[in-house]
Amino acid sequence: MRKPVVTSEFESELNNWIDHKMQAVELINSIGSLLYNKSVELVLFRHTLVDESVSEVLKLHNTTQNFTNSPVSIYETNELAKELLKLDLAPSKIDIGKLASEWTLEEENFATKADFLSNKLDAMIGQEKSHLAPRDVILYGFGRIGRIAARELIKQAGKGQQLRLRAIVTRGDNEVALEKRAALLRNDSVHGAFPGIVEVDTQVRTMTINGQVIQMINANNPDEIDYTAYGISNALVIDNTGVFKDRTALSRHLKSKGVEFLSTPPEEYYNAVPGRLEEFSHELREDIKKLKALGIMIDADEEGYLLQIFTKPIEDRPTLFFEIIQRMGAKGFGAGNFKALFESIEREQALRGTL
Repeated sequence: MRKPVVTSEFESELNNWIDHKMQAVELINSIGSLLYNKSVELVLFRHTLVDESVSEVLKLHNTTQNFTNSPVSIYETNELAKELLKLDLAPSKIDIGKLASEWTLEEENFATKADFLSNKLDAMIGQEKSHLAPRDVILYGFGRIGRIAARELIKQAGKGQQLRLRAIVTRGDNEVALEKRAALLRNDSVHGAFPGIVEVDTQVRTMTINGQVIQMINANNPDEIDYTAYGISNALVIDNTGVFKDRTALSRHLKSKGVEFLSTPPEEYYNAVPGRLEEFSHELREDIKKLKALGIMIDADEEGYLLQIFTKPIEDRPTLFFEIIQRMGAKGFGAGNFKALFESIEREQALRGTL
């Protein structure tokens, strides 16, 4: 028979939980300071920590035992984050979970956490080691795929020193249609409510999302747009309409002033797939070279992984198409693909020193 919980035990557990929540609050403050003051994003075993609640941060810490032999302590990640604030870090993405796990194993080799971080992050310390520059992004199309892509770009924007969503191109939108698009961004029937503020100015055709002013451009064809007229140059265009599928059709984007074009996931996207699956202890059964050749994307969750691709639109307007998903146990709808795609773009261009 289970013994009843005595008052002292109840209060002890409650106080312990409250203390953990206070640690999480401090960690969240450090996460924000690092992101907006230094353009440094903290993740926990690749899980984003930006905009997460106190309870979600604690839950992520608790589930780290899926990646390590024991959970990572919120006390350790909080202290390490505070030490990171003292360093002159170049814009980067740092896995605080891996650092905390390594600190636990190597603590006896270093006098302080500061020494440990200086050793582990030597390649990231010093602004002169940063090769990043802002890169404008244009979404051509704003259906469900475009809205999910916009959510991820806004979430990753930080201080705007990397990928920045500057414009969204739609066709035939009047004031009512713009308001409707904003409403669909605020609330998605699959992915839920957008965690932020979306405002529309129909007079100047802009949508302001979490403080980022995005030009809403009305155009029937990509080659008729002059993006430089909106102060946009050397931009990356992501066509999510599915209308322009062959080389000839896609080349029409290159006739626009101020852009270059991304039609399929870059090399770095597929290079990262094994690691993304490993996070959930999955192994890809298919030939990744064949998936890459076909432009098929891969996403994963705790239940398994999935393969995802989109058909051409089946009507004149690019608003109705089929999303084809082959589930290998996964329950989601491929939302993680957009985060992985933008991260791969940043990595690939950083390697070339052109981000």
